[in-house]
Amino acid sequence: MAVIEQVREEMRAVATSERAKAGQWFFKTGVGQYGEGDQFLGVTVPQQRKIAKQFYKTLSLEAMEQMLKSPWHEERLTALFMLVLTYQKGDDFKKAQVANLYLANTKRVNNWDLVDSSAGYILGPWLEGSPYKIQTLTKLALSKNLWERRIAMLATSYYIGRGSAD
Repeated sequence: MAVIEQVREEMRAVATSERAKAGQWFFKTGVGQYGEGDQFLGVTVPQQRKIAKQFYKTLSLEAMEQMLKSPWHEERLTALFMLVLTYQKGDDFKKAQVANLYLANTKRVNNWDLVDSSAGYILGPWLEGSPYKIQTLTKLALSKNLWERRIAMLATSYYIGRGSAD
C-alpha cells in the first residue's frame, strides 16, 4: 500500500461524522460564506498532528502536494503540518523544495487555519534574507484572493516575532 493511502486510512479511522458536521459549521462552508464548499472528514487537529508526525519522513513531497490538492480540509491541513515539519527538519535544498511547493499551491491554502498553520513557518523563514522577499510578499498582499493576502500577512509574523517589524 502506498504511504499516502496509509495516511488517508489513518485519517478515516479516527474521523467522525459529528466532527465533520461541526467542521462544516465552524469553518463557514455554506453558500456565500468564506469556506463555501469545503468538505470535512471529521478528524481533530491533535489527531492530524499525530498523523503528520508519523508519516512526514516517509511521504514524498509529491504525495504531500497531492494531499494539498484534496477536496478534504483535513487532508490539506495534515499535508501542511507535514510540509512544516519537512521544512523545519530539512537541509537548504529540501527547504527550497518545500517553499517552492508552497508558493505553487497557495490557492489550496484556502482557509484561516491552513494559512495560520503554515505561512509563518514556511514562507516567513524561507524569504528571510531573500532579494525576492518584498516582491513575493507584495504580490501575495495585492492578490484578489483573500487567502493569499492572509498568507502575506502571516508570513510577516515570522519577522515580527524576531523583533523586525520593518
